This record gives sequence, structure tokens and C-alpha cells, in this order.
Amino acid sequence: RPQVRPVEEGGSTGIRTLKQTIVPDTCYLHIRVLFESKSGPEVTPRLYKSLCLSAVKSLHGDSLFASEIDVLDQLPDGSAILRVARRSYSMLWGAVTVMSSHEGEACRVEVLKVSPFAVSVPGPLPHSDGEDEWERYATS
Repeated sequence: RPQVRPVEEGGSTGIRTLKQTIVPDTCYLHIRVLFESKSGPEVTPRLYKSLCLSAVKSLHGDSLFASEIDVLDQLPDGSAILRVARRSYSMLWGAVTVMSSHEGEACRVEVLKVSPFAVSVPGPLPHSDGEDEWERYATS
């Protein structure tokens, strides 16, 4: 259930107004994993969840529960939309950003977008063909 924080403002007219800020309980992350090897593991929703949990565990210890991460959708370009508890999203974001391998395979995770609202998370990215993504980033 979202938190509602009342904010009181007074203007130069002396009329008091009350605004409310709604703070959602969840955040949405649009992420993509790129493996160095073309024969790397098949990218599935299960792999995304496993990757996220192992990244957080290796960086922060056992501080994120599997129930706090939901893979909502895997898009045609291989990226995924995750729903994460608001209190844990920055921990997850940091952990996947510094991750460099998963189960012995060199990889890189891109956080493409973060939003507190599901409607602002995009569909497939038009520039993502998935072919030479690793080479583009490995040489920079």
C-alpha cells in the first residue's frame, strides 16, 4: 500500500493548501544482461532472477529475499522488466551494475531505466539487436 505524505504550503495570499505525495511501495527496473560468450546461457526470466539474487548476495550478503524481486516480462530484445520493493531497489541496482560474471560466465548488466511507475517503463528498445552488444562495450 503506497505511503501518503501530506505537505502543507502557504502562499503569499495567505491561503493554506494541502498537497499529498504518493510514494509507491515498489520500483520497476528495465535491465539487460550481456554475456561475453555467444554460447553463454540462455537468457530467461529465471536467469534474470537468479542473476539478481546472486549479485545482491555477493555484494551485500543475504539481505534481499527472492520474494522481493519479480520478473514481470522479458521483452523481445532480451531485456527484462523487474518489480522490486522500494526499500531494496538501490541495493539491487548497485549490485547488478558492478557484477562481472554469473556462474563462471563473463557478463555485464545494463540498467536501462528505473521508475516508481510501471507505465513509464518502455517496451523493446529499437536499437537493440543483441548481436554485437558485448563487443561494443568490451572495447570502450
